[in-house]
Amino acid sequence: MSAEHEDLLTPISIAEQNPNESNEEASLTSTFRELLGSDSATMDCQLAAKCVTMLIQRLDPALDLSRLLRWVVAEDIYEGAEQLAAELGREIRLTKTENSTSGGRIVETAEGSILLLPASTFRYLIDGPEGMAQFTINLLHHELCHVHDEAVRKSMPGWHDQMTGRPLTNRMFGPMIWLWDEYSANRRSTKTIQPDVERYQFELVVKEYPTVRENVAKAIESWRDHGDMGQLFSELTSSFGHLFKLLGYSLGSAAGRGISLEQFDPVSYQFLRETWLASLLEEESIEQLNTLYETFGSWSGIEVFDEFAETCRLVFWDVGIQIHADHDRLRAKIP
Repeated sequence: MSAEHEDLLTPISIAEQNPNESNEEASLTSTFRELLGSDSATMDCQLAAKCVTMLIQRLDPALDLSRLLRWVVAEDIYEGAEQLAAELGREIRLTKTENSTSGGRIVETAEGSILLLPASTFRYLIDGPEGMAQFTINLLHHELCHVHDEAVRKSMPGWHDQMTGRPLTNRMFGPMIWLWDEYSANRRSTKTIQPDVERYQFELVVKEYPTVRENVAKAIESWRDHGDMGQLFSELTSSFGHLFKLLGYSLGSAAGRGISLEQFDPVSYQFLRETWLASLLEEESIEQLNTLYETFGSWSGIEVFDEFAETCRLVFWDVGIQIHADHDRLRAKIP
């Protein structure tokens, strides 16, 4: 990137901007138009990626992007995923969360991280409704936080990806790490997020809850016919994982702002307090996540999630799956 481009980015300070004031939004959008041109159809998305990366690193200088290999920008993210899967020789599935809330995907390889995004994301920098330029900055900041977290995990001598914790921690690890990843990324990227986006993310948990609850009920009823507990837990992990991810966004944003979820959105909070997600909203659960965040970089292994796994066990219990955790095994009972 030329020195001229770097100079243009210097005056931008997302942290000091109010995205609801049109003159400041215009300033952000106009700056990117100077860098990238005003025609979104011919915009250089790779140059846009470099500009955004540099801006985010100025806002978040401790962000570790050492494992970022490249950006893959596709007109259609599904086609982009298929092409990347063919290149890597393995399947890449886009989750419901990635399509409904983020529009992006980090693909991990042995060599590093690949960031897969639709071209429309970058076009919002110069061509979109008011507020979309900053929305794009935050979306990409959030995704780069995932790159950071993976780099930190890889650098921890005691951290192992394989299942080496207690049986309960092993069983709960999937949905727990999904929640943690979004919690960590949203907490770190709070500086660039818009209040309206935070509110939408919290409301989305409420909106998706009935569907997930229905899917969980169907999975349990099916289990009564097939009796395969492994299959049941696989289906529940998928359902819980989606909802845990969404809740992770809101828990991370609230922690980043130093407020409670009740202060942030009393209506959504009170609704969720009456659901089987209530255990994840307790002060003890919030403290467990806070401890994980503050000790990130020095984790010894997945046993650091042992306490949080107990909290997640209460979620399963409220659903109707009574998990009894001994030191070396699990027992599950569904009345």
